[in-house]
Amino acid sequence: MLRQEDLDAAVTERIVTQAQALRDFAAKRERAQVALLGHEERFRFMRGFNDFSMALPGVGVFNMTTMTAAVALLIAAVATLLALVAVVIDRRALLVSTFSYLGIVIVYAITTTRATAPSDPGTVFFSTLAVLGILVLGLGVGWQPLRRVVLAMLPSSLVAELPTVPV
Repeated sequence: MLRQEDLDAAVTERIVTQAQALRDFAAKRERAQVALLGHEERFRFMRGFNDFSMALPGVGVFNMTTMTAAVALLIAAVATLLALVAVVIDRRALLVSTFSYLGIVIVYAITTTRATAPSDPGTVFFSTLAVLGILVLGLGVGWQPLRRVVLAMLPSSLVAELPTVPV
């Protein structure tokens, strides 16, 4: 791969006469390559927002004894917003952290919705997993159609900068 210094030296030696055109061409090819690989997701450990936000519920940031309906709704709203961003930018990995937060909201909803709510931890745990599983399955099956609908609502200038939706 050519470095910037190599290209500058080639221009100085008059080997390359259209350096800016070459830079533009290389940038165009790189954008096309990124667009083709836009659906690829690589695994990295604890290097971004998703990794740290996933870890927060596990370290006890949320205390179920002090959870209120307002906090649960706020968490659900933020999770929904993150899900929409994930759909728009075509990054399913962003949803991983939202599912941990939604799990907390689901546990709260299961244990407080009615007087006869299940108190058995096993029932609550497996009910939460069932609801999360249905969400994961639904998003997995409907990801591309959902993405088409959401992108149709956005300005075309923004959609042009996003990864394409396969047909």
